Amino acid sequence: MALVLGAAQLIAAAAAGWTFTTLGYPRALGIIAMIAFSAGLLFRTLAHAEPGPLLACGNEAHGE
Repeated sequence: MALVLGAAQLIAAAAAGWTFTTLGYPRALGIIAMIAFSAGLLFRTLAHAEPGPLLACGNEAHGE
C-alpha cells in the first residue's frame, strides 16, 4: 500500500509542477477545483447507491 501511495504522490507532484509552470497558477487551480468537484459528485452518487445483501437469504444459505 505504501508503494502505491508513494507512486501516486510522485505522479501527482510531477503533474502539478508541470501544470503550474506551463499553465500558471490560476488555470491550474481551476483544473484542481474541477477535479475536486467531480470527485464530490461521484462520491455523492456512489454513496446513495443501495447496497445488495451480503448473505444469501432463504434455504440456499443453509444448503437445503
